[in-house]
Parts: sequence; structure tokens; C-alpha cells
Amino acid sequence: MRTLSLILLLGAPASAGVVNAPSMTVLLQAVADPKVELPRLAESLRASGGRKAARAADSLERLGRRLLERDGQGHSSKAAALLSAFDGGTAAPGERIDFRAIGSDQPGPSEKKALKRLPREIAKMRPLHKLLSTSDRGLFIGIQAIDAAGKDGVVDHGMSGLNPGKIRTTAFKAPSAEEKLEHYLARIRRALGGKGNITIHIRTHYEDLINPLLYKTLPKDQIEKRYKEIIAFERELIAAGYTMLKVFLVIDKEEQRLRLQDRIDKPHKRAKFDMNDLKTRARWNELHRVYAGIIARTSMPYAPWNVIGADSERA
Repeated sequence: MRTLSLILLLGAPASAGVVNAPSMTVLLQAVADPKVELPRLAESLRASGGRKAARAADSLERLGRRLLERDGQGHSSKAAALLSAFDGGTAAPGERIDFRAIGSDQPGPSEKKALKRLPREIAKMRPLHKLLSTSDRGLFIGIQAIDAAGKDGVVDHGMSGLNPGKIRTTAFKAPSAEEKLEHYLARIRRALGGKGNITIHIRTHYEDLINPLLYKTLPKDQIEKRYKEIIAFERELIAAGYTMLKVFLVIDKEEQRLRLQDRIDKPHKRAKFDMNDLKTRARWNELHRVYAGIIARTSMPYAPWNVIGADSERA
């Protein structure tokens, strides 16, 4: 809940920014293209606010000038070559997400204490939500997760007590026949809440990378095209005044088994059970490699991924 309070603060006007260190992939993209990508990275850092961000942006700009004024072409070429070797299942050396290291059971209060604290946290968010609703900014929250990790619960509990008229939530399913005829980002754009609103997408535009990578339904050039389109789309949202938060919920395999079994055993939960969850579960290791690659390549300073252990639902 403290995380959600911070999210709302970031979405409000004149907010204090949070700086996420650029990943190796982002830095390689910048060095590979010092005329365009490096200034963009410096600009995004400076826009996030704060002295550290400003100093980092200054350093990047100095690096860019040196690369352009001196013999920087060799360095840029090497960076471009290394970047071109990455695919959807890999990222820059050292940047692959190790879900085991992150842990799927993050510490938190007991269930009793969490339920007692929830109203206080929501009360803190209400004035921030009101401030956002009267501003020219928007907040985009994208929630991805392992099946049965608790995507719906994040919204049901985390946003309870806020003005529902200023929250637009969309839980995306597989595209319909009509949606398959249009660009995959078209339905994502239609589900944006606009200025003054919180937009929440349960499953996001990243589904259009995850499934093709997992089931190998698209050639590599089309995968790369989607990466570029998704990164451009998120830059577009930032330019339009959105603050972006991308959340990935992690649970371990045994916890998922228990939750899926619970959906089968309890009549009031059976509507949430989907046979496709078992199909995906059979590719557990491969799926995690896909997720790791996507997160590493698309966690940008202006649109970071937040990976959260969710074995304990109260966390």
C-alpha cells in the first residue's frame, strides 16, 4: 500500500521523481546511437527530477559529446553489435532477472495487521488521487504476473476507497476476432483513461510479446519490431503526461499449484480457473526465461518494472 501511495504521488503534478538506474541494455542502446538515444536517455533522467538525476544526465551528455568529437565510432559500433545479439529470451550481460534471487515471498505484516493498516493507507492516497484528478497528468499502472499470482487482488484491495469515476480498469483477455484484424496496440490505446485518471491494465501490451516468444508464433524480425513499437508507445505515453508503473508479480511453482487447485475445489472460485493456465504452467522454466528477457529489455528509467514477490497475498 505504501507503494501505491508513492505511485499516486508520482502521478501528481510537481511531484518528486524516483530515479531508476539505467539497465545495461538501456546504456548500450544509448552508446550505440549517441546522436539520438543518448540525449533521450539524458533527457528522461533529468525529467525525473532530483540532483542525482541531473548529475547523471550531465555525465551522459558529456559522454555523448566525447563519443561524437573523438574516436567514438568504434565504441558505438561495438555497442550496436552487442545489442543486436540480444533476443526476447536474453538481455545484456548481468541484466537477466533472476526470479529466485528476488524471491516470491517478500516480508510483510500478518494478515490481521495488514487488514487493519489498509484503511489508513487508503486514507493517505485519497488526497493524492484528488490532486491527480484535477491535473493534466495521468497514471498508467500495468500489471503482469504468473497465472494465479493475484493481479485482480492488487486492484480490488489497493484501489478500494478511491473515486471509481477516476479509475479506468481493463482486464485484457485473448484478442477477439475483430481485434485480431487491427494493430495489437489499438485496443490498448482505446483503454487509456486520459488526463486526470488512473489507467489500470490487468495483463498489458506485453502479452503481445510474451505469447509469440513462448510459443514461437512470430519470426525474429517481427519480435524485434514489436519491441520497438512497445518502447515507442510507452515514450508516447510519457510525452502525453502519463507516469508509468509496470508491476510484475512473482509466485513460486508450488504456490501456484495450490492456488489453481483452490480454484478447482471451491465452487465460488471455479469461474477463475482456465485450462490454459495448465498449458502455460507446463512451460514454467521457458516462461520465466521469456519474462526475464522482456523485463530486462523494457525496464526504462521513465517506465521501470517493479518485480514483487506475491506468495503472501498480504505483501
